[in-house]
Amino acid sequence: AEQQQPKSIWLDVDKLDNGDYLYLTGKGLYEIDSIGNLVWSKSDSQVSHDLQRLSNGDTIYVFGNDDTYNDAQVKQVNSAGDLVWSWYAKDHITNDGVYVEGWTHTNAVTWQEPNSIYINLRNQYKTLKVDSNGNILWEMDWSIYGTDLDPHEPEIQDNGNMLICLQN
Repeated sequence: AEQQQPKSIWLDVDKLDNGDYLYLTGKGLYEIDSIGNLVWSKSDSQVSHDLQRLSNGDTIYVFGNDDTYNDAQVKQVNSAGDLVWSWYAKDHITNDGVYVEGWTHTNAVTWQEPNSIYINLRNQYKTLKVDSNGNILWEMDWSIYGTDLDPHEPEIQDNGNMLICLQN
């Protein structure tokens, strides 16, 4: 018998091109087929909010809920579950912002072809565009609109504009 999916709360769900579903829980990343059989998994307790399957088969995901200064906020793993790349906010930003449910409370990652990543740092009120080496190419500081807004889920539109939720 094939393994069934773990019983837990799903935090983000993406339907993949092959019809499977990729999701995360507080315990890791999971891919299931359309009838619920476990296809792939990666255990990691430092995962929250968002994940995305890349065109090369790797998976990128964030850790922001209860992250600390020394944690990687973004990780990329290959299909074997091996770490390919990680991004640490401490290497690129000062310790500004607030500490509410984590140091950065990173809540989104969006891969933008061909080679850049949008990362949303809620507690620093920032959305960053970084290259594959982790260098910041662009930064939006949402605090210019007030520090009572929590930026969430940047989505790049076909025309290059960004749609973002500024949660109050």
